[in-house]
Amino acid sequence: MKLYVLDTDVAGFLQHEHPNVISRINALLETDTVATTIITFGEDLSGWLPACKRATDGTNRSMAYSRLQSGLEFYRDMICLPFDSTAACDL
Repeated sequence: MKLYVLDTDVAGFLQHEHPNVISRINALLETDTVATTIITFGEDLSGWLPACKRATDGTNRSMAYSRLQSGLEFYRDMICLPFDSTAACDL
């Protein structure tokens, strides 16, 4: 079993169903695990929330909140590794 941890860029490509990323994920063994980190989620969230607040009309607000909803659904289905003392190297 191997663990593959997606960074922010690759997680974004996966969310947007980039064909090369989808192909690589689909080629993994069933025993392999794909995860991301709470840091990646935080980076995405720090972009989505301001976009929701900046939206000045219904169309743009709808698009921004739709993106937020899609992101929520993506991360809900992902394993998100914590940022704990081990990750912080506080040994």
